[in-house]
Amino acid sequence: MNTNRSNNKARKLGMSKLPGKAMEKSAKALYEHFSGLKLGVFDSVALALSMATDCRYAGVGRYNGKAGVRVMSFCDNARIIKDPIEYELANTPCEKVAEASSSCYFRKVRATFPDDEMLFELGVDDYAGCNYYSPEGEKLGHLFIMSNRLIGNYTDVQSTLEYMCLLAEVELAEQIALH
Repeated sequence: MNTNRSNNKARKLGMSKLPGKAMEKSAKALYEHFSGLKLGVFDSVALALSMATDCRYAGVGRYNGKAGVRVMSFCDNARIIKDPIEYELANTPCEKVAEASSSCYFRKVRATFPDDEMLFELGVDDYAGCNYYSPEGEKLGHLFIMSNRLIGNYTDVQSTLEYMCLLAEVELAEQIALH
């Protein structure tokens, strides 16, 4: 990978404001997966988010009205899972993200959301999520990461989530403009 090229791309996206290693990892993940692979935007975002945050699970959810989410892409251990996932928001960390105006982070997430069976099935300990928006400012869905261990520096993770949301918004706006 051409490091200068990825750093220039990161600066264009405003990633130079990310702390050292987070910026470097984010830039590398974005460059490799958005530019080099023939994946759709949601798969690219999930995969790059998982790699940039070093979390086993990452995904892109799209809100179905107020009550539900359809996971557009889900990454498990750097593999995109093609099975569609839909679920109700109630009593999940995703519900808190959907209600929030900024990113959310939960440690010991299973204790906080004991009714969310998926967290127990996957053995998730930590969760972080952030909303993405349409060009008109409508909340469309959220990006999330989940880990079986404690997530590292949350400031770095939060910055990465926010920048990935921005990138997803730019890509979605371009797709909408083309159609």
